[in-house]
Amino acid sequence: IVAVLDKPEGKFELKEYRVPDPAPGTILLKQELTGICGTDIHMYHGRLPGITYPICLGHEFVGTIAALGKGVTTDYLGKLVKEGDRVIVTPGVGCGKCYWCLIAKTPTTCEEAFGYGFFSDGDTHYHFTGGFAKYMYCHHPGTAFFKTELPPEVAVLMEPVTVGMHAVIRSNIKLGDTAVIQGSGAVGLSTQVLAKLAGAAKVIHVGGPTDYRIKMAKEFGADITINVSEIKAPEERIQIVKDNTIKGMGADVVFECTGVPAAVPEG
Repeated sequence: IVAVLDKPEGKFELKEYRVPDPAPGTILLKQELTGICGTDIHMYHGRLPGITYPICLGHEFVGTIAALGKGVTTDYLGKLVKEGDRVIVTPGVGCGKCYWCLIAKTPTTCEEAFGYGFFSDGDTHYHFTGGFAKYMYCHHPGTAFFKTELPPEVAVLMEPVTVGMHAVIRSNIKLGDTAVIQGSGAVGLSTQVLAKLAGAAKVIHVGGPTDYRIKMAKEFGADITINVSEIKAPEERIQIVKDNTIKGMGADVVFECTGVPAAVPEG
């Protein structure tokens, strides 16, 4: 069974297809959980260019191996795998051969790249290509998947957490730095945790707008929280940050995790 969105702001239809036998070098998963990303919402409303409908959404997923294609014996890190093992999958797949994949190390810019959860269900060859389905057919031999002992409720968070991890790695954050996190969603909270682990001595969280999100930010280790629904003027929020940094110089690193253009100049 696959939940297929027929068109932007359309209806989800449950379709039945024959469960495929995995080809050599591929795997078939039995789905356990799938997250709903902000990108899924954009695609539902037809706001992501290049997307073809009908489509099976869902790129944050975790499942157990239902069948292994010939030649598949280990995961991406070389761990032995078998049917029944729980795995998490990197949704984006590049060709693994071009300049962008091998030299630039940016497979998302590969001309032949695609992503699970972004694949049209109108294709006649592959149907189980998104997390909103009972099975997931990882049909590209270059798919990176990882065996995990984590419970599915935790493992399903792998994709959004890696967004925060990538940001922290690129930031070159140093031990003792003060970091500002803008945004209280999954990416913002993940980035906050990882910034702490990377050495941030003080984390100032600017987010909200609900009290529950601010409460989550505190539970995830924020030293200072600023609720945008209470402190509405950007100038006032900036001053609070300066008042809580050495000599009023502001943060060493700012992570913009809202997707709201107005947050950029404030940071």
